[in-house]
Amino acid sequence: MHAKDNKEELRETIILPRKDFPVSNEINIYQNKVAIMSFGDEKIGIIIESQQIADTQRAIFNLLWKSLKKTQKTGKIDGKSS
Repeated sequence: MHAKDNKEELRETIILPRKDFPVSNEINIYQNKVAIMSFGDEKIGIIIESQQIADTQRAIFNLLWKSLKKTQKTGKIDGKSS
């Protein structure tokens, strides 16, 4: 995924500095499901089917997204330059 493809792919991307935010799995939220996958040495995944859990994960995502959009405007993450 590359931010340069956003317009063509009809999406918006925020890229976090890997050194500050080392994320080693992927979380997808769709319908009433949350899929968590790890593609490291140990390949593992789980799908949780629960409207409450999916709604909570969406709320967490939206909170982070809004915070990061503000961060993009200031160029700072947690008080530091990004």
